[in-house]
Amino acid sequence: MFTLEQLEFAWLQVRAGTKSAGIDGVTVDLFAGIVHEQLRDMQYKLHHELYTARPAKGFYVPKKSGDKRLIGISTVRDRIVQRLLLEELYLPLEDTFLDCSYAYRPGRNIQQAVQHLFSYYQYQFTHPHHPNL
Repeated sequence: MFTLEQLEFAWLQVRAGTKSAGIDGVTVDLFAGIVHEQLRDMQYKLHHELYTARPAKGFYVPKKSGDKRLIGISTVRDRIVQRLLLEELYLPLEDTFLDCSYAYRPGRNIQQAVQHLFSYYQYQFTHPHHPNL
């Protein structure tokens, strides 16, 4: 199962990110004061399959088009578990992705996906093809 060291590594990554509180009102700075007991509790709950995620704190942000985009902020505890799972699952799965896959992959972005797609059109055969000739 997951070690305390793995949870601590995930915590350090969460701590470096957004400081906002989730639905429970606990910020990253507040969590830092109780981190050791919380990580031990999380390790126990994960090991015994007792851990349950909390709902995300949701709010809407206006978009340029006039629509609204729903943003969800997970609790700090949930962000730690999410980061832990990402670290544990991503590397073993990375080799199964095709080179043309760009979504949700670190170091890849929409601009690279568009460039990849553009390269197919850039070198596309432009002369008519008559198979009967």
